[in-house]
Amino acid sequence: MPLAIAARHNMQEAIFAEHLGGVIYDGVWVGEKSSIPNVNGIRRELVERLKAIKAPVIRWPGGCFADSYDWEDGIGPRDQRPRRTNFWVDDSQARKLANDSVQKFEPNTFGTSEFVQFCKLSNAEPYVAANLRSLPALSFDQWVEYCNSPAHSTTYADVRAASGSPEPYNVRYWGIGNESWGCGGTFTPEEYSNEYRRYTAWVPRYGVDLRFVAGSKRKEWKGSSVVPSVLVPSGKSITVTPERRAYSICIAVSAALVRLPRSMKIVPPYCASRPKPGQRRTSALETKMHGVEAAYNKISR
Repeated sequence: MPLAIAARHNMQEAIFAEHLGGVIYDGVWVGEKSSIPNVNGIRRELVERLKAIKAPVIRWPGGCFADSYDWEDGIGPRDQRPRRTNFWVDDSQARKLANDSVQKFEPNTFGTSEFVQFCKLSNAEPYVAANLRSLPALSFDQWVEYCNSPAHSTTYADVRAASGSPEPYNVRYWGIGNESWGCGGTFTPEEYSNEYRRYTAWVPRYGVDLRFVAGSKRKEWKGSSVVPSVLVPSGKSITVTPERRAYSICIAVSAALVRLPRSMKIVPPYCASRPKPGQRRTSALETKMHGVEAAYNKISR
C-alpha cells in the first residue's frame, strides 16, 4: 500500500495521496469487486491504519499530477468517465509498464466523491490541490461549487447527489496550485503571487470557512517576499517577508514514496521553514488546523 506521509518528528502532519505509481490504484482504490477487503472500493486496512495514527488531513490529487488534472473527468458514473494521459506517463519507471496500465493512462475511477469518502472513512479532513497551471480560475470556482453547494441548488449539486451525496462535502482546505516553481507552471514568485490573487479573488463560500494553501518555499524562490507555504484565511491577503518565514506552516509536502504496512517510514518535510536562532519551528499539527488563525496572526503582524 504505497502512500506518502509528511511528518515532523513523530507527529503526522498530512497524508499526501497522488496519482503516481501505485498510490491510488491498488493502494487506496482496489475496487468494490476486489478480493482485497474494502469499503466501497477503498482498501479497508489502509483506512484502519490512517484512523490509528489519527491522520488529520489527506491531500489529493497531487503532486505534479494535480496541475494536469481536470476534476470534471472524475465525477459522474465511473463507467462513463474519460481516460486521460497521466502526468507521469514519461517517467522512466512508467515507461516499463504496459500501455494499458492505469499508472500511465488515468481511468478516473477514483475522483472527488471517492476521495471525500476515503477521508470520511479515515476520520480525516479533505485537502484538495487545484489545477493552477492548465485550468482557468472559473474551473476552480466550479470545483468548490461541486463540493460545497447546498443540496439541489445547482447542476453540480445534482451531479454530486447522483454520486450518493445530496448534502455538501464542505471541503475547507484548497491548495492553489502545486510546486508552482516547476511542474506546476514554472512561475516566478511574482507571477505565482498574481495567479494566487486571481484564483482567490472570488470563490463561493456556501457558509464554509475556506482556507487556501499558497505557494511553497524552495531554493528557487529564496530571498523573495512572496508567500511561502502557509494556510491563509479566505478573504485575506498577506505578504511574508524573509524575516517572518520562521512562522510559515507547511502541510503540503512532496514526500518520498513509502510502503505500508511493512514500514511506516516517516519523512521530514523539505519545505518546513527553518527557524532563526532562538525560534522554534512551527508545524501544521501543532496548530491542529483549528489554530490556523493564531498562526496567521503571527505571520501577518
